[in-house]
Amino acid sequence: MAERPIILRQDRGTRETAFIYAVLSAGVVHAVTQACSVGNLTECSCDMSRYGESDEEGWKWGGCSDNVNYGLYFSRNFVDAPETTAHHSNRDSRTRMNLHNNEVGRRFIHDAIRFSNCHLNLYLDLNLRMNVCSRTSLSCQKLDNRALFDEKVIGRRHCLINMATPSRVARHCIMSTNDVT
Repeated sequence: MAERPIILRQDRGTRETAFIYAVLSAGVVHAVTQACSVGNLTECSCDMSRYGESDEEGWKWGGCSDNVNYGLYFSRNFVDAPETTAHHSNRDSRTRMNLHNNEVGRRFIHDAIRFSNCHLNLYLDLNLRMNVCSRTSLSCQKLDNRALFDEKVIGRRHCLINMATPSRVARHCIMSTNDVT
């Protein structure tokens, strides 16, 4: 008996199928990003790239920022795997649209990362006060799927496949880069 794939390939090019691909990809990014931040994965940890920097308002970066870059990396390798295996041609329009929709989901989560974990740290021994921020993603309950699956965007956009550039969907078509195809 042949093994069933973990991620099912949807062959119909509908708005709902585009949404499934985008939400699946976004969910993987969100879950991996959260797991990195709480130390549940050995391959990643907090994002410390801005640690110690200050912004114009006096807030200093500190704490454990969500490692969205690892979540994006993992999602590209895991979610895109069925589309990038040897038996799928990169020139297949369905494959390329699925890859595009996966990327839309990843961008949605990346853009939902907020600098919302800001608080005031008191250092009594130094008589110092410091405002500290870290990047945190929104909870799944706060992510608004309607923003991703907006009738005005998905219902009226069509993507043209440029076969000359096999790695991505054409960016010069009537679709914006934030649209699901």
